[in-house]
Amino acid sequence: MSIHSLPTECLKYILENLKNHTKTLHCCLLVNRFWCKNVIKLLWSHPFSLIEAGKPNVGNSLISTYVLFLKDEEIALLLNRSIDIFNNNPPLFNYPSFLNELNCSTLTSAILNWLFAKKLPMDWNEVSLLVKSLCELFMRSCTNFYSLKISLPSFDFVWDYLDFFNIFNVQPGLSNLTKFQLVIVGECNIREISNLTKFLTSLPKICTGVKELYIECMGEQECFIELIANIIRSQHNLLKIRIKCTREDSVNYIMPALQHQQNSLNSVQLHLMNLDRISLDHLAACHNLTSLELNGCYGLTLNNIIPLMNANFAIKNLYLWNPLRLTNVHSAIIQKAGQKLRKLVLSQLTREITQTILTFCPNITHLEIGYSDKISTFFISLLNNLQITHLTIQELNSFSSNLDLIKMLPSLGENLPYSLNYLKLDGNFDPNQVDNLVINCKSPIKTLICKNIRNIPNKSIIHFIKSNEGSLKRIGVMIKQIYLFNFKWNCFEKRIENDEYKTYMYSSLQLDDSWIF
Repeated sequence: MSIHSLPTECLKYILENLKNHTKTLHCCLLVNRFWCKNVIKLLWSHPFSLIEAGKPNVGNSLISTYVLFLKDEEIALLLNRSIDIFNNNPPLFNYPSFLNELNCSTLTSAILNWLFAKKLPMDWNEVSLLVKSLCELFMRSCTNFYSLKISLPSFDFVWDYLDFFNIFNVQPGLSNLTKFQLVIVGECNIREISNLTKFLTSLPKICTGVKELYIECMGEQECFIELIANIIRSQHNLLKIRIKCTREDSVNYIMPALQHQQNSLNSVQLHLMNLDRISLDHLAACHNLTSLELNGCYGLTLNNIIPLMNANFAIKNLYLWNPLRLTNVHSAIIQKAGQKLRKLVLSQLTREITQTILTFCPNITHLEIGYSDKISTFFISLLNNLQITHLTIQELNSFSSNLDLIKMLPSLGENLPYSLNYLKLDGNFDPNQVDNLVINCKSPIKTLICKNIRNIPNKSIIHFIKSNEGSLKRIGVMIKQIYLFNFKWNCFEKRIENDEYKTYMYSSLQLDDSWIF
């Protein structure tokens, strides 16, 4: 069957699966009118993601296009403030209506860059006016807006002036919201607290279809925690939740709220929470849970995890990361996961945990280990007895030389399983150390990622790339000295891992903030 005879639904599905491949989509624009119309929707569904991927200049064209759709009175306000808007070429499409997701901080950055490019004074009143106007434009134009991220406090002071409730209460607005992210780092000022409190209070009435909820609350405002718990309880089909909170009593609000989603939740991530004096019965009641992450949580004991041991859920993805040595607790949780477990992320590996994994969890294929002293024997044992396809080694202490890890790398290369197709090294490695690993590697690796390398890669890595050209599809190397922003690396890595079509070779080496072969 030729592509011209494919049903419309099939073509839409194919294009939808290419939505993260911007270059490929641009090539589809000129095929015909049908392709153009559907590709435009995809390209403009999450355009600000290009800024987050390290392309800030994209924001200038985005803002220049979006302001053309403002109301006459909004444009008049901008003109009164000497912000010129040119409309020589009327837009062919209603671009704001295609927007699916918005990060408020990214929008602010794009506006600041746009004003700077136009050589206009960046008065916070002007910036706030633009932010407000564009947000209201998106809310009244978008019929399929599903993702919103708000970060506070806003160190550019823009969101101090804005009323979240009035901005995001414009219809259809957030009525179809399925993903909500709230990041509160530090203490908010009185104005921010008032605005956010009003907005969070109204959110359960505005939208009840949130499926993914990600909350990072590093301040001490009690009112936010209570409101977040209300949002959790009000949703009809919450699937994923991530809570990172440093407030001591936050768990007293969050845990009971989780039980309201016991029939839908399949992923729970808890960060930095005190689980010492709280019943885990609420978490254990989530019988559809398949992914559990306990990252930096303290107060876990064999006694208070008993509800988890008796729960009916089947965990496939388990993330246990803690600076404390919780061998007995971690071993018990891993044993509970048993044969259903496919992915395990573990900060510390001990003899007991190794034996538990080998005895009860033979089907693990994705393994991420925090490397510390004296685990080489245990680690090699896992590699020899499991069919690992994805392996990540993360150095726990990046400020030490970690001599044990250096000594282990040659034998690690020899013992990498033939099933392995993804390898990531995240630590304070020297290229010579990485050489010791790859020179002995016989696995048909498709993806190799080295993060925080201390220097330029040596010849052994280049030789490994060329000798594995048949299997190796993607490789990324981060040079530590020129590593500036973590978000840039994360986006860069994601782009590599998702690209199934291109082999990055030594000839395309680029010396900027990363090395890509």
